[in-house]
Amino acid sequence: MSRCPRAAPSILDDHILTSEVLPVVIIGNGPSGICLSYLLSGFTPYVTEEATHPNTLLQRKLEERPHQSLLEQDLEYLCEGLEGRSSNPVAVLFDSLLLPGSDFGMDCASVLRGRH
Repeated sequence: MSRCPRAAPSILDDHILTSEVLPVVIIGNGPSGICLSYLLSGFTPYVTEEATHPNTLLQRKLEERPHQSLLEQDLEYLCEGLEGRSSNPVAVLFDSLLLPGSDFGMDCASVLRGRH
């Protein structure tokens, strides 16, 4: 009779959800790694209300929910029509929000801000 391996602790277990600081290493410095480290440090991304994105379609989508965190929005919807160097649409979205138009040689300010 074989025994099942013990399940790894769940993130929902009480002993993991504490105020204890756990060391984390993020591999990579692309948009996904930067955003993940930003989120893990306690910041929530919002679109800066006064900022204008050079992609007019994305700008209109962002204006639909200006006071809602990006984490609460439909990222699939926001990613539609975006093109970039990654095959991951969410990475392309965050790259476009952090460095708008950089793939096309533009030097635009980020449209993201964080709330802690």
